[in-house]
Amino acid sequence: MRRTAVITSSIHELLIVPTDGFMDREEIKEMIREVNDTQVKPEERLSYSLYGYDKKENKVEILC
Repeated sequence: MRRTAVITSSIHELLIVPTDGFMDREEIKEMIREVNDTQVKPEERLSYSLYGYDKKENKVEILC
C-alpha cells in the first residue's frame, strides 16, 4: 500500500512527502519534535504527530 506522510509543521506550513524509502516513523516523529521545540513558536505548533494519507482509502490517520 502506498501511503504519503503528512507533517503539520506549523500553522504556516504543511509537508507532504512520499513514504517509499523514507525514514522509519519513529525517526520522523523525533524530527518533528526537535523542529517544533527549537524552530516553531509554541502558539504556532499544530501537532507532534505524524499523519499518513492513504489514497486507496481516501483518509488521513495518525501513524504515530
